[in-house]
Amino acid sequence: MIINLNTPIEKMPISTRTKKVLLWNDINNVEQLCALSISDLIKMENLGKKSVDDICKMLAANGLSLLCDFKSLDDYILGVNKLSFKDQFAQSALQGLLAFHGTINDRTLIVAAYDYAEMMMEERNARNR
Repeated sequence: MIINLNTPIEKMPISTRTKKVLLWNDINNVEQLCALSISDLIKMENLGKKSVDDICKMLAANGLSLLCDFKSLDDYILGVNKLSFKDQFAQSALQGLLAFHGTINDRTLIVAAYDYAEMMMEERNARNR
């Protein structure tokens, strides 16, 4: 089955339990799912590592990904430790902006997230002086 952003969660090739957890968390289609990061999924009650990894693999097989562009949960865990503070701030800012505006591919939101991250880094550095 080919998955696109409009595909309802109910029609995704994932376990019934995973579908129920996503629906319970008001994730109704693939577009809403792709607007989440792996850390957002991990925080969902009853969604384990295997389910998150299955979601990432299913999305990747269809040319899609979660907000963080990691192929698996293990990659995410390794990647978070390698992200600079600026990237971590930008990732958090982008998640907030996506919750209220636009889509994942909106370059304007990404630029705004990094502008906000730059401001946060300046404030952080000023506090640490």
